[in-house]
Amino acid sequence: MDDNQPYFPDGLNMLNDDLDLSQQTETEARPSGSAVTPTSRPKRFTSNVWQCFDIVQMTLPECTTGPRAKCKFCPKDYTSSRQGTGHLRRHMEKCMPAHGQIDTTTQTQLQRHPNGSVTTWIYDPERAKEALARYIAQTDQPINFGDNVFFQEFVNDAFNPQHQIVSRTTTRNNLIRLFQTQRDELMAELQHLSVSIALTSDIWNACSKQDYLCVTGHYLDSDWRLTKKILGFRPMDFAHTAENIFNVIIEVLETYGITNRILSITLDNAYANTSSIALFTERNISQAGGYFFHQRYACHIINLIVQAGLKEVSARIDRIRYAISWIGSSNPRFREFGRHCTLNNLRPRQFQTDMPVRWNSTYLML
Repeated sequence: MDDNQPYFPDGLNMLNDDLDLSQQTETEARPSGSAVTPTSRPKRFTSNVWQCFDIVQMTLPECTTGPRAKCKFCPKDYTSSRQGTGHLRRHMEKCMPAHGQIDTTTQTQLQRHPNGSVTTWIYDPERAKEALARYIAQTDQPINFGDNVFFQEFVNDAFNPQHQIVSRTTTRNNLIRLFQTQRDELMAELQHLSVSIALTSDIWNACSKQDYLCVTGHYLDSDWRLTKKILGFRPMDFAHTAENIFNVIIEVLETYGITNRILSITLDNAYANTSSIALFTERNISQAGGYFFHQRYACHIINLIVQAGLKEVSARIDRIRYAISWIGSSNPRFREFGRHCTLNNLRPRQFQTDMPVRWNSTYLML
């Protein structure tokens, strides 16, 4: 007999109530000394759901007394009969995760840590929400990415049936908390650096017609690995003057406490950027100073050279650019162009026009 299998407590075994009385009478009528062969024995618990329930004697509302299966994690109790344990298992599957318990009735999953140790993996809803926020931020997904029934069905069917929909409000709060946590970690890392920091900065235009100024820091970490981190991404709701550019960058540096640890700053060749260098020089924030402080974008210089050279052949390039725009501006024209390519055994394709701020876009268009 397996000692690990649980039994009904003495006096509470419901199976003893319906024993065959004729067998009991026959057993009691046997003479002393004769061999007695037991005809029945207390039925043991074979289902593993009984690890989560206790058998208790309770008085039912109809003034009858009987054994009940009481949950070990919540006040609920259920009937205990020989009809099966399906209702107990259904309660266990809902109750145990809600109370942070591990379902030992199923095979557990193992989690391997970076240090080589292995532990039992436990689903944590808060950790799942944080991972979802990190995924949205890294892949530029919409903020309501997790608030979708079909995404929930995908995760439930393929990965984890305990996953629940995450609202956009919750995701927004998690994104703000994730940003604050990583910003604090970056501030602590920069405070302990023993090297200088090189900056790059540029102004970007969003499709919403909003301008942003991005400040990026480049430095060697404690393991002497070249590291690049975005320090600030601030809206530019005012004119792009030298004073405004200087004030935004200084505000970012003061936030991280690295105003006096800057080695150089790289800007493009816009007039406002060149004028702002004089303001940085007056503030005396550079540890190198002089010629090494202001670096210019090499790609921007190459683009200026290329654009100047393309002006010599602009008449021919303009005809090609106009033809591409003429075909792509009308759906019937584009379909006719596709049929023409098919008849001549050519692969139909859609052409893109070039843009002046990318010197290689003209090459790709041609």
